[in-house]
Amino acid sequence: MSKYKPYPQYKDSGVEWLGNIPNEWNPVKLKYLVSITTGNKDTENKDTEGKYPFFVRSKTIERINTYSYDGEAILTAGDGDIGKIFHYINGKFDFHQRVYMFYKIQKYIG
Repeated sequence: MSKYKPYPQYKDSGVEWLGNIPNEWNPVKLKYLVSITTGNKDTENKDTEGKYPFFVRSKTIERINTYSYDGEAILTAGDGDIGKIFHYINGKFDFHQRVYMFYKIQKYIG
């Protein structure tokens, strides 16, 4: 028995690479749900004894003595393993210039 709910009717998503989606779904562009920016630090700014997490373009979370954001965010690599590396944090941290930060996350009820 499948653990997934079958959807009897589908519609065109309007997104070529996505194809058809269940009729109940209402896709929304990410830019309407979050703010997006990149960091301004280089990997050489890390400090192994640093006070704050420092998100770079890898799964490894480095340390640094500065923070550029204090709050809830999702971070992902902007090059290299794009779409494979994600970090969630709620607190003070800094991040690499080629790391994308998704913040001011809106709750979406579609």
